[in-house]
Amino acid sequence: MGCGILSFTSRLQCAVHFAEQGMKVLYISPATLSALPPPVHGVSPPTTAALSHIRFMYLPGYQDLFKYLFSLHQHIDLPSIVIVESLDHYCNLADKTVHNKDHEQEMHAALVCASLIDATSLCAKRGGNPAVLIASFNYNDMKINPLIDLFFSDIVWSVESDDNNQIAVTNAVILPEQSPQKRIVFKANNWDGTLILHKILQLIYVEEMPAVSENKFQIQA
Repeated sequence: MGCGILSFTSRLQCAVHFAEQGMKVLYISPATLSALPPPVHGVSPPTTAALSHIRFMYLPGYQDLFKYLFSLHQHIDLPSIVIVESLDHYCNLADKTVHNKDHEQEMHAALVCASLIDATSLCAKRGGNPAVLIASFNYNDMKINPLIDLFFSDIVWSVESDDNNQIAVTNAVILPEQSPQKRIVFKANNWDGTLILHKILQLIYVEEMPAVSENKFQIQA
């Protein structure tokens, strides 16, 4: 899960990062994609082979999302990476006929998150390897925060930057049994989503991955 200032370009670079490793990526968005964004300066554009591993799904409403997720059980070829753009959009129950809207809204949003987790678990089970669920959301949306605490309390990363191009990536610590909060701070010449993803992976597996020397690197625990 991710919140903060990551752009569509950065999310797409995350998809390309996995696709270039031969993984099949499902990219779900409530808005149509008319064209690929220009590549970030210094980053090579995605290859045709990588793009062939990414399936873009335009699902404008939560009904469309549910229909597609539930149909995955009938699919033979499933992705190992699921990226959902604007999770808060799908969690919004825009139905004026609902009477107790606050309660229904909470139940609906919980169903969206549970359905995504179930679909990703199915992908992992069918593929025989771990599957990854990545979602962007508006952290100012108050109806989202309790669900993030419930479903994704150990995998939320906040990305922030300052005027000096210094980027800070911090994992959220909400429950007492979670591991201590970790923070990685580095400088980058541009907004490279793949670099941010690599830094998060490096922070998670800090003892298994070699140090990166091309940027300022700092871990706080």
